[in-house]
Amino acid sequence: MGGRQEAGRPIPDAVDILDVIDIMLATGARIGEALAIRWKDVDLKSEKPTVTVNGTIVYMPKQGLTIQDHPKSANSRQRYFLPSFAVEMLLRRKIGQPEANPWDVVFPSAVGSLRDPNNFRKQWRSASDDLGFQWVTPHTFRKTVGTLLEASSGVAVASAQLGHSSENVTKKHYVQKTHEAPDNTSLLEAFGN
Repeated sequence: MGGRQEAGRPIPDAVDILDVIDIMLATGARIGEALAIRWKDVDLKSEKPTVTVNGTIVYMPKQGLTIQDHPKSANSRQRYFLPSFAVEMLLRRKIGQPEANPWDVVFPSAVGSLRDPNNFRKQWRSASDDLGFQWVTPHTFRKTVGTLLEASSGVAVASAQLGHSSENVTKKHYVQKTHEAPDNTSLLEAFGN
């Protein structure tokens, strides 16, 4: 994790930010869910490695940040099979994170505590502004997963991956609408004959 110092505060490495994005793209998890993943939720030894989303990071008055023992919805509590890029990233992090943090989270803050989703959003906004991607937010990655899965495998698969209770939620809020009609030229040729 590490990072540089600027004005007395640590700045996360770009790789650290990208690692969080990788887990969101690999699963479709929300930012708070991704930041709440603990090493006990990760299984890299199975034939098909997985990560289980069991909670989310929340702020509790008088207590501060904590891991809520359930994600946003009951359907969001699920095990995800991991693509190879996520497995490689998690292996690299496991090797590079020799000291356990008190919460055993995969993506701790620069000081080893829980990482605030709002702070991550600010870090991402700063990085994305520099790259000219001001319109991209952490939620954009979740929508991207939904759009890709819907286009390749259908809305039921996308809805299941995102943990939605209804396919309508997925269609209405998470799938990028296309402005291109399907290619029906072979059928429409009948009108020319």
